[in-house]
Amino acid sequence: MSFGTETPGSPDDVICQVTEDAVDVGVIVVAAAGNSGPKICSISSPGCSKKVICVGSADKNDVIASSSSRGPVIQGGNFIIKPDVVAPGVDIISTKVNGGYQTMSGTSMATPHVAGAITLLLQAKPEYRGDYEEIKKVLQESAVDLGYGANIQGSGRIDILNTIEPSYELRIQSPSEVNEKESFEISISDKEGNPVKAIVILKVPFHIPRISFGSTVTFEAPNVFIRSRTAIIGEIIVFKLLNRDDQVKRNIIIFNKN
Repeated sequence: MSFGTETPGSPDDVICQVTEDAVDVGVIVVAAAGNSGPKICSISSPGCSKKVICVGSADKNDVIASSSSRGPVIQGGNFIIKPDVVAPGVDIISTKVNGGYQTMSGTSMATPHVAGAITLLLQAKPEYRGDYEEIKKVLQESAVDLGYGANIQGSGRIDILNTIEPSYELRIQSPSEVNEKESFEISISDKEGNPVKAIVILKVPFHIPRISFGSTVTFEAPNVFIRSRTAIIGEIIVFKLLNRDDQVKRNIIIFNKN
C-alpha cells in the first residue's frame, strides 16, 4: 500500500482495523511509513498497525531519507517500534499515469521493493505463505543495519539475496593437479557431505568442453598442446537446478605435460 493518512495514524483507527482483517485471512500487507519525517511519532495508517510490514525510505548510499516517517507508534500506553524495515525510496524511476516514466521519492516508492522481495521469498519458501509474522521476522533478521535508531530504520535495509540464500550448498571434490591422459574423479555433495547429482563440465583451453552428469564422474586429463607450456589450467563447472535457483560452483585444476 503506497498510501497513508496525512497525519500520524493510530493502530485503533478504521484503516488499520480493516487492514488487519485482511491480514487475519492470510494477506501479507506492506505499507508505506509516510513522509512526515524527521518528526518522531509520525508513522501513518495503515503502516502503524502491528500486523503490517511498515517501510521507511533510504537512498542508494543507505542514507535514510529525512522525509521518511519515524516511530514509535503509541498504542494503549505502549510503544511500538516502527518502521519495520527500510528500502530504496529516493530518486526511483517508475511508470506514470497515461504512459512514460518519471523519477519519484518517498516511502511510497520504497514499499513496492519490499512487496517484491516478499514475492521472491514466498517463491523460495512457499511454506511462509500467509504467515506475516514469519515473513516479517525473516526480512528483519536478514536486513542490513544502517546504523540508525530502531524507530528510524527499523531493523535496517532489506537484503533479498541474504533473505533467500539457499540452505543447500554444492561442494566439489577434485584433484588440484593431474598429468595429461590420466583419469581423475570429481565428486559433488551438499554441505553435509551427501552426494548430489549435477551437471559437470570440464573446460580446458584449445579443447572441446566435456560434459557429464552424476554425483561422481570421471574424466581423462587432456593433452597439453602448447609447446611453450608444461601445464595448462582447466576449469570444472558444476551446475545444479534446485527450486528454480541456478547454483553454479567452479574449481580450477592444473593439467601437467608428461
